[in-house]
Amino acid sequence: MVLAAPLDMLFGKSDLIKIDIDGYEYRALMGAKRLLSTYKPLVYLEYCPPLSQRVTGVPGEDILHLLAGLGYRATVLHRAEPPQEIEPATLIETVTRLWQRDWDAKITHLDIRWH
Repeated sequence: MVLAAPLDMLFGKSDLIKIDIDGYEYRALMGAKRLLSTYKPLVYLEYCPPLSQRVTGVPGEDILHLLAGLGYRATVLHRAEPPQEIEPATLIETVTRLWQRDWDAKITHLDIRWH
C-alpha cells in the first residue's frame, strides 16, 4: 500500500516541483493548486498525453490548460536542441506539434519547465 496526500497538505512553500509519475501528473498538479497559485514554484514535468489518458482518463492537454490558467509559461527542454520558450497564445498547438514530432521519432515524452 502506498500512502498519498495532496501536495497542498504537505508543503507550505516550495521553490521547485519535479513531477515524473507516469501519467498521474495532472492529479498531482490538482493537489498542488494552492501551492502553485500562491508561490509559483518552478515546475519540471514529463508530458506524455497518451500515458495520462490511459492511466487517469485525463487528456494531456488538461495539464497545459491547468498550468497556463495559473499564469505559468512553458519552456520545452529538447534533448538535441536548445530550450524553446513557448508563446502563451500558441501553447496548446505548439506543444502538441512538438510532442507529436518527438513521438514519431520514438521519444516518449517532452520535458517541460513551467515558470
